[in-house]
Amino acid sequence: MAEIVTASSGAAKKVEAAQAERERVAQDRAAAALQAGAASRPGSIEVLVPDAAKLDDFRWTVKLQSGKEELTEELVGAKNWTHIGVTPGQYKVTVAASIGKTPSRASAALSIEPGEAFRLTLPLTEPSKEAKDASSLVPRKPSPSTPAPPPSANAGGL
Repeated sequence: MAEIVTASSGAAKKVEAAQAERERVAQDRAAAALQAGAASRPGSIEVLVPDAAKLDDFRWTVKLQSGKEELTEELVGAKNWTHIGVTPGQYKVTVAASIGKTPSRASAALSIEPGEAFRLTLPLTEPSKEAKDASSLVPRKPSPSTPAPPPSANAGGL
């Protein structure tokens, strides 16, 4: 009889070990799924044009570009534009308008992290007298509300 009990307890230990292994694998899978879900959480972008009221007809255009897609919207009477559900990655934002019938444009590159709400300020200030005379585009420096990433090792490249 003792032999049967020993065999049963050996089998019971094997069953317990198998259950523990299944639970460990299930926990590892759940943790991996949670981590993958967090890494793919969409973010958002808000662009503020503080001097929008000075633009011709209070009208401006925003263009959001990624390596795969491009979105362009025209705004009238608004100082900001928001886009939600942004897949993490790198983007270029360009705003364009006319001030006194002279085109003006500003752009910035940004990197959206999972779940990030990125805010960007891009003023389109009045063009200089030289630009008005030349009727050319006036380059503007972006004023991001979030710090810019450090320059890459290839910054001197293109």
